[in-house]
Amino acid sequence: AGGIVFGVLMPELSFMGLNSFWIGSILVIILTGLYTILGGLKAVAYTEAIQTVILILGSILVTWYGLEALGGWEELRRIAGSEMFNLWKPLV
Repeated sequence: AGGIVFGVLMPELSFMGLNSFWIGSILVIILTGLYTILGGLKAVAYTEAIQTVILILGSILVTWYGLEALGGWEELRRIAGSEMFNLWKPLV
């Protein structure tokens, strides 16, 4: 992700034959490594906690906007059919 951000924001950046994508990628690797080494397991735990919140909120937003774009829960059930919502189907 860091390489892509650098490639978009600073496309003309070049250093020792490396373009902005590779410079961004290497910087992200170095900064992530330093953060983990200096912060230890505590830093990793904080990062995981923040990522968990982001993933849960992202999942909720994707579900919300997806259902909204589709026309709601009832429209999803109509399109997919009730057999797609049967949790016990593999056991029957």
